[in-house]
Amino acid sequence: MTENSLSADTVRAILRFRDDRNWAPFHHPKDLALSISIEAAELLECFQWSGTDADVSEKRARQAEELADVLIYGVLLADRLGVDLNAAVRAKLSKNAERYPADTCRKGASDAERLEAYARLKDEARSEGREETPEEKALERFRSAAAAYAKHLASVRHRPGTWASDDENRIVFTRYTQETTDFWRELDTLRASEAGDLLLKGSIYGTTVRIDDVSTEKLRHLLPADAFAVLVTLLREERIEDGAWQRWAAGRRLEALLSVFAMNDEDDSNGDSEAHACTPAATHSGFAQPFGSGSSVLCNLASNSVSASASGASPAVSESRVSSTVTSRSFGPFADLIGLLSFLERAEANPTILGRTAMTPMGPAFTYGPEAAKARRLLSGYSDGNYVAVLESRGITSWHDADPDRADGRLIGALITDILRSERDRPAVFVEAVEKGFLTRLVKRVAKLLESPPRS
Repeated sequence: MTENSLSADTVRAILRFRDDRNWAPFHHPKDLALSISIEAAELLECFQWSGTDADVSEKRARQAEELADVLIYGVLLADRLGVDLNAAVRAKLSKNAERYPADTCRKGASDAERLEAYARLKDEARSEGREETPEEKALERFRSAAAAYAKHLASVRHRPGTWASDDENRIVFTRYTQETTDFWRELDTLRASEAGDLLLKGSIYGTTVRIDDVSTEKLRHLLPADAFAVLVTLLREERIEDGAWQRWAAGRRLEALLSVFAMNDEDDSNGDSEAHACTPAATHSGFAQPFGSGSSVLCNLASNSVSASASGASPAVSESRVSSTVTSRSFGPFADLIGLLSFLERAEANPTILGRTAMTPMGPAFTYGPEAAKARRLLSGYSDGNYVAVLESRGITSWHDADPDRADGRLIGALITDILRSERDRPAVFVEAVEKGFLTRLVKRVAKLLESPPRS
């Protein structure tokens, strides 16, 4: 290969061309750098639409002209910055020789393997040469706390809190684990820092995008900064509406969000792989945003719901079939819900076991009995924060208008939520739903959906 370099005479000619036209005052470093990029783009234009022809030899004259423009602006920028081009190029070549050892780059039986080796070396070089921003350092510290909390969630079967109530069973609230409140403190600490403020300002989640509108699958693929913003927003919602954090945990949405901070990709290869096995029919039937935990069971429920609808099967459930369902499939996230069936049937026949009306300074109020209070706390674990939107999408004003025998998984969660939240405006709505047999039919519907084996 013949030596190809810019001579001193050529460099002087470039600078003289600039000075003869008095352009030097306009040659700010920023503008010269932009000009290099623009001319490089024009060089690329010579190869545009060339298909498999990577050489495009018929445009060699144009290629040389555009390359000359790039070099000219490079010389002008070097002069403006006071850079010795020869020294800069030799220093860079020396650094590249360390980053890309010839022996390593030559290894590999194929071009693909050699390119893979180059890409790996390049990533290593970038990580060594770039200084982390304050936001990145803060996220790295937060990562270990998130990973530890994700393990805790798995250990408690994605139920980080228990539903409790006051002595008279009038107020239901969530009592969270110590690990959960410790994680909240870590979250608050990062949120209050300057780095946390910068992270939130750069994210659309929790501001222009409602977090409940983000699918579980999309949560897994958020950037760490966006995942942090969603966690901050979720904690804020928990402090406004008790149980919001519990609902996200039960629906495995919190697990998906924390997987963003995982140290490795093991999360995608373990038990959660079942969550990705939902068929299109399952998504269509309303389980994209589950109201309970256990994605595989939700997929089975949805699949069975679609199968039953397609075959025209009656939604009614016989007592014997429900009993066999509870016996043979009393496991997973819905086992406790199906376990309410016996109590609901007894309460429907004898409503007095639900509780009694008592006088308070604010007027008459219904005080629930121990069994009813326990049932209400359990049902609260299946609440859906988007229940109003779910009901509206089905043309339903309230639970009174719904047919529980035909509800799918998402609607079941919305109906449960509507019943419990209606008590804020009118007492003993839960009693009404039991007396009318609505909740009994709803739980039987869950049993029916769980009854059939999942479709292959």
